[in-house]
Amino acid sequence: MRAAWTWWVFGLLLLASAGDARADSTLSAGVLLAGDDQGYRWDVYELGWRHSAATSGQRLLLRFHTYSLDEELAGVLPFEGSEPALELGGHVLIDELWWLGASAGLQGSADLEGAVGELIFARALPTGTATVFTPRIELAREPLARTALPLSLGLTSYRLVSALALRTTGWTAEAAARADFWEHDTVPGRTRNPMRDEIAGTRVISVYGHALTDSEHWFDVGLSAKAVWSRDNTLLATALLPVRAYSWYPASAPPFLWETALIARAAGDVLPSLGIALQLQLPALSQETRQWETVQRTYWGTAPLQAELDVSWAMFSNTTLRLGAMLFVEPWERWDVFGPYAYPMASLHVSIEQRI
Repeated sequence: MRAAWTWWVFGLLLLASAGDARADSTLSAGVLLAGDDQGYRWDVYELGWRHSAATSGQRLLLRFHTYSLDEELAGVLPFEGSEPALELGGHVLIDELWWLGASAGLQGSADLEGAVGELIFARALPTGTATVFTPRIELAREPLARTALPLSLGLTSYRLVSALALRTTGWTAEAAARADFWEHDTVPGRTRNPMRDEIAGTRVISVYGHALTDSEHWFDVGLSAKAVWSRDNTLLATALLPVRAYSWYPASAPPFLWETALIARAAGDVLPSLGIALQLQLPALSQETRQWETVQRTYWGTAPLQAELDVSWAMFSNTTLRLGAMLFVEPWERWDVFGPYAYPMASLHVSIEQRI
């Protein structure tokens, strides 16, 4: 019954748009290649179909995820794994104000343990001027393995988000609160410490927001900030002998962190058929508390440097090639993104879409 509510809502979305003749359908194929400097690799191969109309849309996605760790790292054993995934989703716009989206699917296994799904409710609140407020609520059960950590492969989490977006003349902004509940599980043999076979659940609370100019020109700037609290520290001993070694297990969740950043964005059409967007997130003030057993230490200058590139090329009248690249570098401390303990990761996403 974990995903039954999502299937029920998705069925309503299909009925809501079945008679809309003003629609386009698109077939797509893509691949995401990603990795870091510690030997983690994770790739995603995807085939998709999307149907879009004026007030509704549906999608069917088939994915195949692969994960691997080339060599032993801090007590984490080399690992290879894969997960097939299926997703059905849709959305409907009611009275040009209410927006309802839903998806349901399976990842990793065709049973209730592999069931995933999402519900999104949004409502536009016009003010009679150019300003529009849009509150949004998201509910989801999703895979935890959205990063390069094979330790989290097969685990799931619940996500609850409450957000408020603002659009006005020359500005966009959003503020949100998010709660993630990681499910517990037993996964033997992934580290040299047998005590890590039992993976405890935890709760992670985040608040975040950003404000960005929305000009009619190429360049926009803004600010972002967030704070994160974890109920349980996840920097755990993954090896005991010959020396103790620690890793984030199953994923990063320090007791507390806060960070701020500057945002610079350039976006526009170089040619009528070629659009480019480049966004830089430049770290400003930040702090993170880390914990080893019962010892806690606080570090300054821990916010990541992040760069994202998106390119869209309309090769033919019905064919579009999309390219996305991301570079993420998280310093250990003091904003030292080039230091020996900085954590870099990168990804490349290529897809082609054919309208039919």
